Amino acid sequence: MYKGNKVYRYDRFSQRRRKRKVVFVIAIVILALAIIGAVGFVVYKNGFDSVKNLTATKRTDKTISLKWDIKDGADSYNVYWKAADGDYSKAEHLKKNTYTVKKLKQASEYRFYVAEVKGNSEKAKSGEITVYTVAEKPNVKEADNDRKGTIKIKWNKNPAAVSYVVQFKSLADSEYPEENTLKIKKSSNPQATITNLKPGVVYDVRVRTVTYKNEKKDYGVWSESAFTAFREKRVIDPNKPMIALTFDDGPGNGKSSDRILDILEKNNAKATFFMIGNRAAEHPDNVRRKAEMGMELGNHSWDHKKYEKKVKVEDIRKCSDTIMEITGQYPTAFRPPGGLSTKLIEKECANEDMPICLWNIDTQDWSSRDPSAIYKSVVNSVSDGDIVLMHEIYDSSADALKLIVPRLIKDGYQLVTFTELITAKTGEAPEPGVLYYNG
Repeated sequence: MYKGNKVYRYDRFSQRRRKRKVVFVIAIVILALAIIGAVGFVVYKNGFDSVKNLTATKRTDKTISLKWDIKDGADSYNVYWKAADGDYSKAEHLKKNTYTVKKLKQASEYRFYVAEVKGNSEKAKSGEITVYTVAEKPNVKEADNDRKGTIKIKWNKNPAAVSYVVQFKSLADSEYPEENTLKIKKSSNPQATITNLKPGVVYDVRVRTVTYKNEKKDYGVWSESAFTAFREKRVIDPNKPMIALTFDDGPGNGKSSDRILDILEKNNAKATFFMIGNRAAEHPDNVRRKAEMGMELGNHSWDHKKYEKKVKVEDIRKCSDTIMEITGQYPTAFRPPGGLSTKLIEKECANEDMPICLWNIDTQDWSSRDPSAIYKSVVNSVSDGDIVLMHEIYDSSADALKLIVPRLIKDGYQLVTFTELITAKTGEAPEPGVLYYNG
C-alpha cells in the first residue's frame, strides 16, 4: 500500500506539472497568433499584401493601358499616375481591372500604381511602375521619284528623336522585307533616299521615330503609308498618230478587267480607266495592278446611280478618296456618268485637279456585246487624236480588244492615256475642270 501510495503521490505531482506545461504552451501559441495577426494587419495596411501584377499592356504616343490581377474582396480600384516631375492624378472606383490613361505627352516617363478599395477606404496598393509613351507618328511631307529608280521621302522633325527608321515595300508584298529597312540619323531636316527600285512598281513607304529610354531603343508609332511609283519615262512622238483607249464602269466581278490589262501589258499599251468607287473598293487588287502598270486612273463617280444635276460633290470625292486609299494616287481625270456634265461637276473637278474626259468614238459595247461589232466600230472609223469609249466589265469587250490593239499598233497608232493624248496634241497638260474630246 505504501509503495502504491508513493506512486500515487508521485503521479499526482507529475500531472500538475504537465498541466502547467500545457497552459504555458497554449499561452505561447495565443501570443504567437496575436503577434502574427498584428503583423498581418500592419502588412495589409501598409500595402505589402498588395494588388498584384500591375503591368502596361499597350503604349501609344498619347495613351498607356494598364492591367492588374483581380483581388478577392475588392469593391473597386483607384488608379494613380503622374509624370516623372509632376503630381498624381487619380481615377476612382473602377470596377474592372483595366484602365487606359489618355492625353499623355509623347516619349515621356510616367509612374503608376493601383489601390484596392473596400467601401470608401483604400486597403492595399500595388507597387509603383514606370512606363514611357512612345514617339508620335511622323508626318510624311513628300515622297517623290525622279524616274531613275530613286524615291526621296521627307518628314517632320521630332525633337525627341535620336534617329528614325524607314521601311518600304511594293504593294504586292504583304510584309515589309527586313532588307528594305533604312536607319536614318537625327537631322534638322529628316529625309531618306531609296535607290535601285523597279520601274512600274508602286511602293509603300513608312517612317517611325526612335528614342532612348533606360539606355534601350524605344520605337515610335509608324507614319501613315506614303505611296509612290518609279516609272521609266515613256517616249511619245507627237508627230505620229495616237489614240486614247478609255474604259468605264470597272472593275468588274468577272475576268474581263484582268484580261484587258493582260492584253495591254502584252502589247506595251496604255489606257485610261474611269472606275466606279464602290467597285474599286470591292476589287482593290485590280486597281493596284492598274496603278503598277502605269495606267491612268480615272473617276466615274461613287456608284453610277446619279446623272447630271443629281451628281453631288460627295459622289465625286468619295470615289477619289477610295482610289487614293487603294493606290496612294488620286485619279487624274473624271468622266461624268452618261457623259453629262454640270457646273457643279466642273467646279468639283477643278478643286480635285481633274480634267473632264468625254469621247468621240462610242463602241456601244454595252449594247451589242458582240466582239466583231465592237472591233469594226473602232478600226473602221478611228483617226489620229480620237478618244475611244469602251467598258471593262464585259467579256465581249475583252474579246474585241484582243483584236483591236494589235490592229491599231500595226496601223501605226500609239496607244496612250487621255492625259498623254491631250498633252501631246495641245502642248499642255489638260486643265482641271475643263471638258475634252476630239470634236
